[in-house]
Amino acid sequence: MKSMMNKKNYQSMTTDELFLAMEGAAISAHEVYITGEPIEKQHLWIDVLTAVQEEIRARGYAAESRYIPLLAAPHPAVRLSAALAARKFAPDSAVPVLQDLSHGKYGTDIATNAGMTLDGMRKRGLIPLKSES
Repeated sequence: MKSMMNKKNYQSMTTDELFLAMEGAAISAHEVYITGEPIEKQHLWIDVLTAVQEEIRARGYAAESRYIPLLAAPHPAVRLSAALAARKFAPDSAVPVLQDLSHGKYGTDIATNAGMTLDGMRKRGLIPLKSES
């Protein structure tokens, strides 16, 4: 596996590089999960994903808004990661993606994560209780 970078390395990356790293980490975490590799390996990729997303968030809305086009990315793990980040500043764009991902057609790990996120948003009053048809 690629070596994991520390926070300083992420700060020195361009926004383009951060989004490439985010996409790669999201896909890698998903692939590790579906192939049944040790959960620790998935956690390493999730740590990368989290650190990259923290750096993107620190760069403000101009950087974060680049999640919006990724809501239509080909890989469902990238769409999930983008929707999880975008739900905080663009819920109207993120919720339909989370709803689609929650139906299970992309695997149970994707569906569970999307569904739990939607449930949490409903419980906090961020989306209506009957938002899905």
